[in-house]
Amino acid sequence: AYVLLRRLAIHIPFIIALADPPNLQALGLSHPRTFTYLEAYQSVDALASFFIELGLLPGDTIAAQLPNIALSPLILLAAWRARLTVAALPMLWRGHEIGKVCDDVEPKALIGVSHFAGENHAEKLCAIAASHLSVRFVLGFGPDLPDGVASLDEAIEARRGVSHHRIEAPVRQGPAMVTFTARAGSPLVPLVRTEDELLAQGAMTLLALGLDSRDVILNPYPLTGPAGLSLGLMPWLISG
Repeated sequence: AYVLLRRLAIHIPFIIALADPPNLQALGLSHPRTFTYLEAYQSVDALASFFIELGLLPGDTIAAQLPNIALSPLILLAAWRARLTVAALPMLWRGHEIGKVCDDVEPKALIGVSHFAGENHAEKLCAIAASHLSVRFVLGFGPDLPDGVASLDEAIEARRGVSHHRIEAPVRQGPAMVTFTARAGSPLVPLVRTEDELLAQGAMTLLALGLDSRDVILNPYPLTGPAGLSLGLMPWLISG
């Protein structure tokens, strides 16, 4: 996936790649942002470098609870660049569900935003981390992050456009992504996906709809399940 983004950054660097929804401030987030393909590529590299500096190792799992914003795909691509597995958590989940995920997949880091829809989201993640020994870091986007939460906005600004840690060829030691569903008697069932599987799903959408680089994808689905991933993220990444 990272190779596809790098190719787009080389061939169409100044075309808009990602754009936030216009109502971010109403949700308690910062101003809407846009990223060109070059900016997206540089941000992914910066975030991947930051993950490595923290001491996250290939095969480690991080849990991300992010709304449907432009930074969400950047986190996924950066984690895969650093050969990490992402457990994708819906924004509707509260402490009980996130705690169950921490028990099951033992993430090394929790990622969120400072505030969302009237809730101090980062503080909630800190409280969850305090009761789960596997969680070593809480990372967040947005202003006024609590003490102990590392700012990912600052990580991007400090590292974007400078040389980063050498990242070896992406020999993955675990799945790319874990999403969750529910079945009778099992309220939290993990679904494991590889990068190849995710790209194949996106390619099927691309072929079925005949999408190309002239098209715009409006994705109303968060990147926590098959709809957002196979109808939004992957067709965008493959087609440009």
